[in-house]
Amino acid sequence: MLDRRLLAGAGFALLSAAGFSALTVFAVLSYRDGVNSLGAVIVRFPGAIIVLSAILFFSSVSMRLVRRDLLTCWGLGVLVGAQSYTLYKSFEAIPVGLTMIIFYVYPIIVGVVAGVTGLDRMSRALAVALVTAFAGLVLVFNVSGTDLSGAGALYAFLSAIFWSVMTLLSVRVMRDCDPRAVSLNMQVSAATIFIVIWLVSGRVTLPSSMFGWASFLAMPICYAIAMTAFFGSVSLIGSVRTSLFMNIEPIATITLGFLVLGQVLTPLQLVGAAMVISAIFALKWDADRRVSKAA
Repeated sequence: MLDRRLLAGAGFALLSAAGFSALTVFAVLSYRDGVNSLGAVIVRFPGAIIVLSAILFFSSVSMRLVRRDLLTCWGLGVLVGAQSYTLYKSFEAIPVGLTMIIFYVYPIIVGVVAGVTGLDRMSRALAVALVTAFAGLVLVFNVSGTDLSGAGALYAFLSAIFWSVMTLLSVRVMRDCDPRAVSLNMQVSAATIFIVIWLVSGRVTLPSSMFGWASFLAMPICYAIAMTAFFGSVSLIGSVRTSLFMNIEPIATITLGFLVLGQVLTPLQLVGAAMVISAIFALKWDADRRVSKAA
């Protein structure tokens, strides 16, 4: 009989992945109605800030951190902001499915950097995942026509780099502090930066129709649902298993991109996507197995 706790945790993780995928689709629909990347990034943060604040309030957990940890979180918030902006710039240039395939190589980047720097050992599974993911990306990039923009691919890869750096640098503060308080301070930092950029540059563009506004305002709602479900999953089954189930996000994004946005990937791109996603699943499964052995 399956563990109900595992089923509930998996359900929350899948809901979180679906929420993030829906957020991506609403961002593109907003773009089509005149919104730019800066506007899309700014509107997504309030949802997370409100939800995380509510979670901390009802959990009787303070968002206050000691000075050292607070400065660390605000520094990490800069990386979160850079990651969000480059990801959304990529959505402007290439199909969302391709963006997420490229972005989701970040677990492999983290694994390689951790192995090289001695933070973790270079396992055989990591080596196989690295080769498989690289071959998959070759197929993703080996396309003709105008579907693949070099700038869009570069933005997606930069987003993966920023997220990888944030993941590696956040290990200590995530270990020593409540992850929800850490995440909230990071979101506040990123939101503050982009609001200042908006006020200085005045380059935010807004929707031009009711449908555009509906898509635009759906973004913070989807982000809030995704964040809430993510932390719900972590509380039930832990971060390792949650991250494993979260790898369904690229598949969900490719599917929604096709059904809602009409973005079609070529057969070779789909094969490449399957190779990248399989490599990530294998890597996360190996990490879960090693954690279970250590316990």
